[in-house]
Amino acid sequence: MSAGTVDTPSFRDRVEALPDAKNAMTSFLERQKMGRLATADEIAHLIIYLASDESAFVTGQEFIIDGGWSI
Repeated sequence: MSAGTVDTPSFRDRVEALPDAKNAMTSFLERQKMGRLATADEIAHLIIYLASDESAFVTGQEFIIDGGWSI
């Protein structure tokens, strides 16, 4: 599973530590194809599926959850 940038407390702390945090966050969000970051829940749904019996026939795949960044 390859995730794009996820909106977490750690990510927010790193951005807020920058000299111009507000503009840095605005600039970062403008570069996101969907205009926002992923949430932890959005990533967790795939992980839960892959860990479940429902994914028993899934093998050797890379799942990209990046809001269109890699397109």
